[in-house]
Amino acid sequence: MDTIEVKFKLLEMAQKYIVDKTMSGLSPEVMMNQAVTLAKESGDDNVQGAFLKIWKDMQPDPYDVDDIIDVAETLLEFVNDKEEG
Repeated sequence: MDTIEVKFKLLEMAQKYIVDKTMSGLSPEVMMNQAVTLAKESGDDNVQGAFLKIWKDMQPDPYDVDDIIDVAETLLEFVNDKEEG
């Protein structure tokens, strides 16, 4: 595997890490239960609106290419340290 292939693989791993970290939120069932509770507590019958509010509040800040490159560089440093040591 040449250097370009290693770097590409590291970028793939970094992207997967960020996606996994982003998607580790609540299940739809738990969110629906929270939405029903929120709607009841507020005296509102709009469960769909409460569900959307919870969903929006859970959305993480978006990642960009620089975030992925930062994680990939960290992984590359780790690999290089293991090869040297």
